[in-house]
Amino acid sequence: RYFLDSSLSSLEREKQNYDKEKIFAKREQSIVDLEKILEQKGVLLDEEKATFLLVLGRLYYEQNLYPQSLEAMGFFIKDNPKHKDLYQAYFLTSLCYLKQENQLEAFAFNAEQALILNPQMVEAVKLHYNLCNSYLKLCVDLYDSEKKRYQDFAALHLYEVLVLDD
Repeated sequence: RYFLDSSLSSLEREKQNYDKEKIFAKREQSIVDLEKILEQKGVLLDEEKATFLLVLGRLYYEQNLYPQSLEAMGFFIKDNPKHKDLYQAYFLTSLCYLKQENQLEAFAFNAEQALILNPQMVEAVKLHYNLCNSYLKLCVDLYDSEKKRYQDFAALHLYEVLVLDD
């Protein structure tokens, strides 16, 4: 655990220096360290394992390794359905889908789950905004009956942006 904490602390120190190349390298090293420790049985308590899996997913995301982040968050969601930070796993999953083309429905599902679990999350306004835009984009190729449903979802999220952004 000390080894892992040291690796993550080193990454945080580099982030304060704003050297992108060093931050990238430190993230890569932290990913390797986290993968090693998470593979070992009996080293971490369940709560620690969940926390480090969430950190690993975030690091994958920050390195633009979206498939790996999605896999890590999938394990987190499956193994920790009552975890206090479950909304963060859904949020991170939604961001991964948002970064990929033709994944708007997957983004919307996961973003909605994150907001259901924590409507007051710090990122709520941005998430509502992206949901509004995603639902409008999804409307384009739909028939009128389905289009109305997505337009209603978009309007609801636009309303939330306006209310929350005050």
